Amino acid sequence: MEAMEQIQQSFDRLTLSEDSECRSRLVSQRSETHRLRFRSLTLGEVGDPFSYVQQLQTECQGWLLADSHDVRRIVETVVMEQFLKQLPEVTAHWVRDNQPATLNEAIYFVERHRSSIVVSPP
Repeated sequence: MEAMEQIQQSFDRLTLSEDSECRSRLVSQRSETHRLRFRSLTLGEVGDPFSYVQQLQTECQGWLLADSHDVRRIVETVVMEQFLKQLPEVTAHWVRDNQPATLNEAIYFVERHRSSIVVSPP
């Protein structure tokens, strides 16, 4: 939770800033924090089913609605998650580290990563 608080504080500071690219990256990091929490949360951590479902909803909303309430953006986020899930782990990790803003960017990063690991004959 400490990391989440730091992200929130940084986000609050950037809200006043004119640097939209930096703000966009911070929103993306915040969204990723919620996504990871949503995917890893267990019933045992929270205790009762009601609180567990509430926490899942909170994390899911933080993930999917972090930067937009646009339905297309939400669909793109879910499709991106599924797309990355099907990639080899090293490629998916590399793509996530590059924080693609769109599916087209994610595809570009996948193709770039794949071309960088092609082994040339001896």
